[in-house]
Amino acid sequence: MSEVDKPINGIEDVADKIVFGVNIGYGVFLVMIATFGLLVDVVPALIGMALGLILVLIAWMFLKPIKKEGWLYAFIMNIVTIPAAYFLLPFPIYVYPMTFAVLIIIIMILPQMRKPYT
Repeated sequence: MSEVDKPINGIEDVADKIVFGVNIGYGVFLVMIATFGLLVDVVPALIGMALGLILVLIAWMFLKPIKKEGWLYAFIMNIVTIPAAYFLLPFPIYVYPMTFAVLIIIIMILPQMRKPYT
């Protein structure tokens, strides 16, 4: 079958790129928020920067080249960032990372998104 005759599978073709993109974007977002937090308090900001850099590293090393354990590592890191954001950030700011983490978790739970990693 030629390249033109192949059926379009839809989301299965881009699911790995979506998972990679949302996770690396969220990691960079955490680093940016934590960098702003350096003006207020150093220790929570450094913890937030570490969490964001770990998520970027996981996305780059395990999600860009599709590796089975990458989905689980990213999923766990997204779950860890929810209570971390609650405890490390003040009220109006912690809503954003918590919301993004929950949305990314919901996206990652969809079977089409998990398929490349199983």
